[in-house]
Amino acid sequence: MAGITKNLFYSTLLTSAHYVFPLLVYPYVSRVLGVGNIGLVSFIDSIATYFILFSMMGISIVGVRETARARGDRARLGEAARSLLALNGLLTLACLVGMAAATILVPQLAQNWRMMLVGMSKLVFNLFLIEWIYRGLEDFRYVTLRSLAIRGLYVVGVFVFVRDAGDTLVYYVLTMLVVVVTAAVNMVRSRRLLSWTGPVSLRRYARPFFGFGMYTLLTTAYTTLNVAYLGFVTDDTQVGYYATAMKLMSILISLYASFTAVMLPRMSSLAAEGEMERFGRYMRRSVVWMSLLTLPVIMAVEAYAPEVVWLLSGAGYEGAVVPIRVMMPFLLLVGLEQMLTMQALVPLGRDRAILSITAVAAVVGVALNIALVGRMGATGSAIVWAASETVLLLGASLALRSARIYGNIRQQC
Repeated sequence: MAGITKNLFYSTLLTSAHYVFPLLVYPYVSRVLGVGNIGLVSFIDSIATYFILFSMMGISIVGVRETARARGDRARLGEAARSLLALNGLLTLACLVGMAAATILVPQLAQNWRMMLVGMSKLVFNLFLIEWIYRGLEDFRYVTLRSLAIRGLYVVGVFVFVRDAGDTLVYYVLTMLVVVVTAAVNMVRSRRLLSWTGPVSLRRYARPFFGFGMYTLLTTAYTTLNVAYLGFVTDDTQVGYYATAMKLMSILISLYASFTAVMLPRMSSLAAEGEMERFGRYMRRSVVWMSLLTLPVIMAVEAYAPEVVWLLSGAGYEGAVVPIRVMMPFLLLVGLEQMLTMQALVPLGRDRAILSITAVAAVVGVALNIALVGRMGATGSAIVWAASETVLLLGASLALRSARIYGNIRQQC
């Protein structure tokens, strides 16, 4: 097994690539397409992303866990992969029908039916990404090099084919093609690791698949649904402001995700073996390093928010300054919440607690969306996100306090 440091290096590159490469083109396309068209792409893509999240359910967590458990056993790995892909495929079909119906029935979507077709294509090909297999096998080197190559081609494509505001659809197609090419490469390579023909066991994997799926879906009440709701009750300009603020936050949060992706299997192993002292030591180190790296970033962005917005998007996006300043102080809370959840509660098997906490945060998110977003626009969406993340952190802290390992972690931290 590759060491944590090596895995973290590749995982950081991999996760950052999902945000850094779009950031390379974002200042260009935001100026070429304009705030309205950027808002339109973000709005349509948020709809597609919501359907994708529903189709994926808990496969990103369960898939990694089951793949890791089956490592070294080709037959067991194949059964797990086929079963999970079958569950994923059934939901993808249902979501495709739902997305097509929404396109026909909702006027705001019907008038952008070409963009919705691209979103539906993204939904279908997302089924074959099977990233969870490579993460479970800790094959971060392959996934990272592949991602860098494909996203490098994406950057070139944007600069070559997106020339004016009329190329909004072309820009979205290029974004979708990243998923298509990645899925094709992953499926071809997966044949070396397992066989896609053979028996499946839907019942065995259905419960965790749908259980963690509910957790994933509930988080959209204050993330993806934020953008969609903002688009419905305000206009594309406000969505553009919020999308600009979230672009920066997403890049910074991706660094947390790269770390928890590496630590999740390691912490799960320690919890299973009863190594509570090491478990607590890893938690302490995680919190210390995360705080040291995050606090200077928060202070810098708060001080130079207008300059950061101009650098990201240029003139005309001044409305994103306030949302960024609202969200930045909560970056530290997001890091703590992710570490408590993915590095402690998930390895300790506190699945029900995670689901309950997320349900409360979702209710808070929906309520605040209704109360604030119509009047405050992008700033209201930023407040909704910050409040929901705070609820998650408080809930995770309470759940961890009631876990049997809390005393060890408290002594270490």
